[in-house]
Amino acid sequence: MILALGLSGAFLLLGPAVGVWAAGPAAAPLQPVSATDLAQEISITDLGAGPQTVHGQAGSINIAFPAPAAPLASSGSFVRVFFGHSATIPPGSRIEVAVNGRPLSDSALSTGTAGGAVFESRVPQEILSRDGPNLLQAHFLLPNGGQAAKGLFGRLDGQTLIHYALQRPAGADSLALNDFPYSLIEPASATSSPPLALVLPDKPQAAELGDALRLTAAVGKSARSRRVQPKVITTGQADWPSGVVGPAVVVGRAERSPLISRLLQAAGFSKTDRGWRSPGGQVAGTDDGLLASLISPFDGRTPLVIVAGGSEAALGRATDALVGANSTALATSTAVLTGTAPTAAPGPAKRLLSLAGLLPPDTFVEGAGEHRVVFGVPVPAIDNGQAGSVRLSTAGPAAYVSGPATLTLDVNDHPLTAPQVALTSRPEQVVLPLDGDLLRPGIDGFEVTIHLSGGRTQLFIPGSAIALPPAPNGAFGLEALPYPFFDPTSRGSLSVILANGQSATLNTAATALAALGSRSLEAPPRVRVRPLAPNRGFFADSPSVLVIGTPSGAGQTAGGPTLSLHLGLKGRADLAPVESRGTTGGGSAPVGWLDEVTQPDSGLQAALWVGGTDTAAAQAAAAALYENGLSHRVELVAADRSVRAPIGAAQEPVVSTPLELRIAELLPVVALAALLFFLGLEMTRLRRSFR
Repeated sequence: MILALGLSGAFLLLGPAVGVWAAGPAAAPLQPVSATDLAQEISITDLGAGPQTVHGQAGSINIAFPAPAAPLASSGSFVRVFFGHSATIPPGSRIEVAVNGRPLSDSALSTGTAGGAVFESRVPQEILSRDGPNLLQAHFLLPNGGQAAKGLFGRLDGQTLIHYALQRPAGADSLALNDFPYSLIEPASATSSPPLALVLPDKPQAAELGDALRLTAAVGKSARSRRVQPKVITTGQADWPSGVVGPAVVVGRAERSPLISRLLQAAGFSKTDRGWRSPGGQVAGTDDGLLASLISPFDGRTPLVIVAGGSEAALGRATDALVGANSTALATSTAVLTGTAPTAAPGPAKRLLSLAGLLPPDTFVEGAGEHRVVFGVPVPAIDNGQAGSVRLSTAGPAAYVSGPATLTLDVNDHPLTAPQVALTSRPEQVVLPLDGDLLRPGIDGFEVTIHLSGGRTQLFIPGSAIALPPAPNGAFGLEALPYPFFDPTSRGSLSVILANGQSATLNTAATALAALGSRSLEAPPRVRVRPLAPNRGFFADSPSVLVIGTPSGAGQTAGGPTLSLHLGLKGRADLAPVESRGTTGGGSAPVGWLDEVTQPDSGLQAALWVGGTDTAAAQAAAAALYENGLSHRVELVAADRSVRAPIGAAQEPVVSTPLELRIAELLPVVALAALLFFLGLEMTRLRRSFR
C-alpha cells in the first residue's frame, strides 16, 4: 500500500520500500485508521518539546518515548519521522534512523527534502521495550569541510512520533474495555479530527452529565497534543448516530433511552425480569454499573464506549472502573461492576525523579558533532518561585572523550541559567540549578545537548535525578492549572456549575474538562454538575469549582459582564474579568475569559470562571486552556483563540460582605441561640414548679 502525504507543497510517497521517497502529484487525503487498528501514538510535542536541530557535519537527535500503555501487538508498530535540513548540502548526505540501537533505515538526502519531508519505518515488536522507554535515534551525516560546515544542520519536527500497535484479546471481534481511551483518539495520520461525541439521554440528569465530563477529561489526558473536540449530543437529536462519524461515549440510565438499551443489546447484553444480563451470564442489580466497548452497529466502523446502569450510583461505579481501567480487570468487551472498587489514598506527588525511568539504561552518544537527547518529565504543580536541581551522571565504563566536550540543558525550549559544563572521560556528577519558572504542570520537555570533538560518552547512569520545586504555597495563577482542580489530595470531587443548560454551554464545559485533562498527570476527579444558584455557597459541594458560561442575569460594568461568587460567611467575590484587565474588551468585539479566584484563607479552595460575551467567545476561552502561555490570574481570549497580553496587573476580585448577607448568614446562629435560651428558661421554670 502506498500513501501520499502533502507537506508544504512537496509530496512524498510512502510504500513498502521504507525510508524511500519521491516527488509525486497532489495527494489524496489519508483515510482515518479503522477501528480495528488500535494504537497509541506519542510525538515529540507530547513530550513537551519542540523541533530539535543539530548543527554541523554530523549530529544525532535521540528521543526517549515512554513505554506503551498496554501490551503490544505482534506487528504494526512504526516510527513516523518528520525532518528537514539545510538548503545546501553536499553529495552523499544522509539520515540514519534506529530504535533502541537497531538500524531501521539509511536514506539519502537531497535539496528536495530540505524544506520538509516525512517517512515511516516499521519497528519489529521484539526490539521495543514494553515496560521502559524506547529511544528513537536519528543521525544526520552532512559531510563537508572548511567554513561551509558552519551552515549545515539537520532537524526533527515536533510531529515526529512513535506508533505503538496495541494488542487485542484473542478472538475478540470488538474492542476491549481496557482499550479506553485509545479506541476513541484519532491517530495523527488522520487528515481531520472528528468530534468526540458525548451521547446522553434527552434532558440529561446531573449525574449523567458529570460522568460524561469526567470521561472526557480522561480522553484529553491521553490525547495530549491531539486536542479533543467534544460535542454533547442527546439521543433524541437527529444528527446521531447517522450524522457523527467520530468515536462516541454513550452515558446514561438504560431505561431513559431506547438507544442505550439497543446498544447494550448489540454488545451482547439481554434484558431480563431481574435486570440486564451480561454475555457471560451475570445479572446486574440496580446499583451495578454496565460497561461495553464495541464497533457501532449503525456504520460498522465507529468505536463506541457505553457507560450505563439503573441508578446514579451504578453510573458512578462504571465510570470509576473505566477511568482507572487496567488490563486485568477490564480485558473483555463487557463488564458488570458490583460493589465498591478499592481505591488507594492519594499520596504526595513525586518530586525526586530518577532518570532511570525516563531514559533507556544504555544511552550513548558517539562521534564528533552535536548530539541532543530529549525526554519528557512528569511535573506536578509546583511553586514557580522556588528552585529545584538536576543531577546528571556522565561518562561511564565504556566512555572516552577526545578533545573538548560540553553539556547544556534546556527545559521547555528555554536554556538553564547555568553555564555549559565541560565533560571528560572520567565519571562525573554535574548538578545544575533548575529554575521553577521554567516548569509547568504536565509533561515538560528536557533537552540535553552534548558537543563532542570525538569519542563516546554515556549520557546517564544510576544516580542521575531531577529534584522538583515544592508544591504551591499561597497565591497561584492560571499557570498552575490543572491545580488545584485536579489535585489528588483534595476531597476527590470537582463541582461544575453551569450558567444554563444550552447545548453551547455543555460543549464549553466538555472542552474545558478535556483541556484540563490534557494538562494533568492524575486521573480526573469525580465531577458534580449543578446549575448556577445566586445565593448558594460555591464551595458547598467541593473545594474546586468551574463556572461555565455567562448567566443571562449577570451584572454589568462598563467593560463587560460580572459574576458574584457567594462565599458563605466570607461574603462574596465580584469578578469583572474584562474590566480587571484595563480594557473594555475591544468595543463590540466578542471576548472570552478565564478568571480564577481563591477563597480567602481557605487553602486549596478555588473557582475558575470560563465565560465570554457570547457562546462562541466562551468556547474559545475553554479551548485556550490547552495553551501553555497562561500566566496570570485573569486572561482574555479573542475570537481567534489568541490569549491577550495583560494591560497592567490584573486586579484581585473584590471580596465584600454586605450587611444583609451577614445578617442572613447569622440567622441560623441567632435562631439556635434563641432556642437554647428558651430551653434554659423552660428548664428553670420546671425546676421551680417541682419545688
